[in-house]
Amino acid sequence: IHQQLLPLVKHHLPRKLVDLAGDRLLDRLPPAYLRNAMASALASKIVYKEGVRFIESQPKELLTSLAFKYLQSETKLADLLNEVEASQISKETKAKITNVLRTGGARAFLGC
Repeated sequence: IHQQLLPLVKHHLPRKLVDLAGDRLLDRLPPAYLRNAMASALASKIVYKEGVRFIESQPKELLTSLAFKYLQSETKLADLLNEVEASQISKETKAKITNVLRTGGARAFLGC
């Protein structure tokens, strides 16, 4: 999971800092800062995409596992979208399927 969260941390940091320091930056950050940045970036992403009410409706004791499942669901969604794009179905059907998948988003994969 740690490796899956690193892109979120890089996106969370100032672009110029990431450009200059590259991968060395993550090696030099204090572990506590890195953990907090990962948690903050992941929480912000979920709240931005799903809304505060979605988070508030979840049992507090399950929020951590939900966050990691959400991240995995985003990967599943991206993989499925790539599979649809690479398929031999018509452009019109691809567009419809892609629209349905994007509308449902990662949240639709949480039960899978």
